[in-house]
Amino acid sequence: MSSYLKSKGSKTVFFVATFVLNLLGVLGIIVILSNNFSNSNSNSNTPNSIQTPVSLASNEVVTKISQLILVPSDEEPRVATINDVETLKKQNAEFYKNAEKDDLIVLYKTRVIIYRPSTDKIINVAPVVN
Repeated sequence: MSSYLKSKGSKTVFFVATFVLNLLGVLGIIVILSNNFSNSNSNSNTPNSIQTPVSLASNEVVTKISQLILVPSDEEPRVATINDVETLKKQNAEFYKNAEKDDLIVLYKTRVIIYRPSTDKIINVAPVVN
């Protein structure tokens, strides 16, 4: 009986630790995107790992993503391009494990989406916890 409780406790600790690490990673994404968009007028302050997209309009991105997954229709998301995946993987390896350069990060109030325009695929989705 006590070995059952020990293994049950280990699983709980592992789950809580994994949840906390993922939460910290998503919060890191929010901070990066918030800084990126608040400093969008000054390119010298823009992080090298993420920049605002030039080639794809936000409305076009939202239209493409909404064909793949349900997104809030009453909300304008923030959209940024991934430039340096390795830097982002250091912040949250699990969330960015399949991300590539030029993928888009689409940030809604309740979730963040990694979208790859070149293949028209959603790479990853995570909840945003405030």
